[in-house]
Amino acid sequence: MPTADPAIEHASECYTASSKQHSRLTSVFARPRLVLTLPLGLAIEASYIPPVQVGDAHPNLGGAALSETARLGGFGPFSSSALMLRAHGMFGHVSGPITCSRSSLQQTDPEAGCYGTRPSDDTFKPNIYGLEGVYGVTSRSGRFDLFAGSGITWLRPRFEVGFTSLDGTTDNTQVEVNLTRVAVLGGATVNLPAFFAVTAEVYSVPKDVTTWRVAASYRLR
Repeated sequence: MPTADPAIEHASECYTASSKQHSRLTSVFARPRLVLTLPLGLAIEASYIPPVQVGDAHPNLGGAALSETARLGGFGPFSSSALMLRAHGMFGHVSGPITCSRSSLQQTDPEAGCYGTRPSDDTFKPNIYGLEGVYGVTSRSGRFDLFAGSGITWLRPRFEVGFTSLDGTTDNTQVEVNLTRVAVLGGATVNLPAFFAVTAEVYSVPKDVTTWRVAASYRLR
C-alpha cells in the first residue's frame, strides 16, 4: 500500500491540530482473487479480504468484475495480442485509527483534537466502480505477456470518525466524497511451468496515488 501525498493527509475541517491523518494502516494487503473464464471471451472475477487484522487495519472488502476479451493477431516478436474491456467494483469497509492514531493522542488540551487515551476506530468505505480497456501481447515462446491500458473510475468513498474523547464525548463525523478519476496501468506476466504465473503491475491514478501489485496465479485445466 502506497503512502499518500502529505498534502492530502492533513484534515482541513476537523482534527487540524493533528500532524497528519494515519491513512496508511498497513504497508501490504493480500487480496485473493478467483477468475472464472466463460465462452465468447467472457470472464468473471471475485475477490475478498476477510475480517482479519493486518497491521492497524481491520478489513472486510469484496470486489467483482466482468470482462470480455477479443483475440487479435500477432506481429513481430509476439505470437498474439488481445484487447480486453472490463467493468469492476469494490465494496465493503476498512476500520482503524485513522483520525487519531496512538501517536496522536494527547491529554493536555480538551479543545484540541485527539484528546483521549484510546485511538479512534474509524470506518472507511471505498465504494469504487470503473471501466477500463487493456491491450496485451504474448511472446512467441508463450513465456511472457505484456499489457497496458487506461480507464475511468468513479469513487464514492464514505468515511465516519469513531473517536471518544477523555470527557466521554463521541465524535461520529461523516464525510462523503464523489470523484471521477482517470487511471492508467501496465505490467508483465511470466508464465511458469505447471500452469503457474507471476504478474507485476503498476496501477496509477495520477491525481491521487500509484499502487504496485504483485500476483501469483494458477490456471486449472
